[in-house]
Amino acid sequence: MGQVPTTLYGKPFADYISSKKECIATKGDNYYNKLKGGVKCNPVELSKLVIIDYLLSKYNPVTGEALDCIYNKRPFLGVNDDNYTVETQINSLTHLEVFTGYLNKMCK
Repeated sequence: MGQVPTTLYGKPFADYISSKKECIATKGDNYYNKLKGGVKCNPVELSKLVIIDYLLSKYNPVTGEALDCIYNKRPFLGVNDDNYTVETQINSLTHLEVFTGYLNKMCK
């Protein structure tokens, strides 16, 4: 389990995750209501919501830990990790940055 930062986008990390969980739950409710009402919806969107909800549920606010696949201090380097240096980490996006960037886009 990876240790998460204490703050993210100027908010305590636990509050940030909590607000995104509420957003994803609302989007899931909206999707369900559309289906129930007979509106044709894209099943890919439902799959995204389910996966994101699962990943968000893996954050433990008591211990401050999350899955390594989300909070990984090593950046995306491709197949070859032999070139990993502090400089490449500084100039690269981490998994957390990519994931939270997507969440921010979904939950404006």
